Amino acid sequence: MGGIDSYTKLMLHCDGADASTTFTDASASAHTMAVVGSVEIDTAQSVFGGASGLFAGAVGDYLSTPDSADWYLGGGDFCIDLRARLSASGTDGLWQQFQDANNRVGAAYDHGAGTLTFYSKFAASAEALIHGTFTATAATWYHIALVRKSLVWQWYVDGVALAMTGTPDTSALSDITAPMFIGYYSAGTPTNMTGHIDEFRFSNGSARVDDPTDPLYISSGILADGFTPPIAAYSAPPLSYASFVARASVSTPQTVLFPARAVGYEPTKMFASFPTRSTAIQGNYASFIARNNVDVPQYSTFAARNEARVIRTASFATRNDINTFVNSSFPVRQMAMYAPGWNMYITDKSTDITTFIGFIDAEAAHVLSDVSIAPGTYELEARPIINMWSDTTSAIRTPLTISAGSPTTPVAGVPDIINLTGTNSAGWTRLQWGVSAQPTGSNPRFGVWRGPTPVVLTGAAESVIYYDEQVQTYVLNVRQTASTYFAVLCVAGDVIGTATEVQVLVAASTLAKPTGVFAK
Repeated sequence: MGGIDSYTKLMLHCDGADASTTFTDASASAHTMAVVGSVEIDTAQSVFGGASGLFAGAVGDYLSTPDSADWYLGGGDFCIDLRARLSASGTDGLWQQFQDANNRVGAAYDHGAGTLTFYSKFAASAEALIHGTFTATAATWYHIALVRKSLVWQWYVDGVALAMTGTPDTSALSDITAPMFIGYYSAGTPTNMTGHIDEFRFSNGSARVDDPTDPLYISSGILADGFTPPIAAYSAPPLSYASFVARASVSTPQTVLFPARAVGYEPTKMFASFPTRSTAIQGNYASFIARNNVDVPQYSTFAARNEARVIRTASFATRNDINTFVNSSFPVRQMAMYAPGWNMYITDKSTDITTFIGFIDAEAAHVLSDVSIAPGTYELEARPIINMWSDTTSAIRTPLTISAGSPTTPVAGVPDIINLTGTNSAGWTRLQWGVSAQPTGSNPRFGVWRGPTPVVLTGAAESVIYYDEQVQTYVLNVRQTASTYFAVLCVAGDVIGTATEVQVLVAASTLAKPTGVFAK
């Protein structure tokens, strides 16, 4: 099902033994929930999991958790949704931060007015008053959601957008310094929930309706179109496993496969061992200093050279370290440019060794001839040159680290991640990858982790993207302000696939436009 990720700041499934007073936050925040009064787990009523939270409606009955930055909604997107079985009259408090009557933010259902209401007040001044018109039937379960996306507000009941009235706030809400109460609402005198609550989720930073991986996703992008309520309890994908240690260093924007291993991993497609060297930069062109053994499918070394093989036009003066694929800095250079086209490779299926066999120019006949290949079975791959002139004015290094080790046997039914790349620009990173085959297991999906050091895949993935057989290349845009390792793997059912990792550095080299270079 999904629905629990880094934006989930509170997740109460309200499951457990009958009459238990233990309410557990299933989000990564793991907030401590305290029972005030007679709130308890009730197995007589539930939507999912066989239990829910029973709120008797007394003034002193609610759940409480301390103040946190997680509750500060500010001016960003958010979604607060829950299952509620309401009473027949009065006001059912849903949730609230209550400092005092002049400083509070929360939501409730008013049976008399027939409205769901969100109200924020700070320093005695009202900031937002949002009504959604809805007539509830007593002892009936409803899915209730409040969404703010790009400062547009919308109430939903069972996925249907409600008619909206009130005074929506078009700026940032103020930060209330107070605990978070569940099943509680007060304008001075508490009017608490009388009924049941299940699957309470507080999401800060995501409106959910615009996230294709979330159960509340609205594919049309139109808030009024609504959504289908979740058909199962929210969950985090069971994506953990694998740690990566003892790496050498290799920088590449291209394909590297890493079979999942308990300790260490090794690419099986392109770049092999680097025994006695500190750095190898490889893309379409390469620079290798103080190296003993470098297994790459392309060109060779540059040492105090004024000529580098870069397909078409290039001049490099007194350089011995040139990374031309990612268009990094060229001191004392005149120009650097690429021809559009494809680099062609073949992979020997018996040895899994990949070899570069030539370049096909997009502006010439699309033919590659006079290629010497020994008898055997091969996989042919065409890799487009993606860095053209528009990219050379603002370029990013995208190093990747690997280590020695032996690949494991591929996991049946779950494909490897291939062609994983990461590029960073203006604080945003674009991750891109494909799969080596079509998954055969159930509910295939991809998990993405990140970390400042080589990633250990434990706990919930930061992002989950679901497999689509019509999609050849998957893309995920994430905010990134520091050099970061990203790891991706595929899961189908309970079967865990092999993992791929890429390191993306934030530091970039911006090139001045060279003189004397023209693109056709």
